[in-house]
Amino acid sequence: MNEDFSNVNLFLSEKYKLFVMRFKKEVKSDFLGESAYPLCGIKFITSKYPFSDLFPNDKPNQTVYSLTTRYWRYCAWKRNRLFDKIINSIVIPIFVSLATTLLVLKLQELVELLK
Repeated sequence: MNEDFSNVNLFLSEKYKLFVMRFKKEVKSDFLGESAYPLCGIKFITSKYPFSDLFPNDKPNQTVYSLTTRYWRYCAWKRNRLFDKIINSIVIPIFVSLATTLLVLKLQELVELLK
């Protein structure tokens, strides 16, 4: 179940459309436009094809798209990656600098005691 999404690169317009889809249960193909095919390819959205006859029709049925669980796993992966970056870039350097400061102070005290 642990997937690696490091090779998924989305355009800003695709990210925007996926974000808007979070708040809608289903969207029509007009909303997605040309982004529908690549997003279906990486299985972030799925389409629901309504029944259609072979006979010509005045009102053609539109394809409806919805988000998949794979997209929600991608969101969780991105969130975890963000927290990992925050820990690696902020928390660990602060901890290391505090530890070295305390170590230097203790060493100075030790040097003074030896004099």
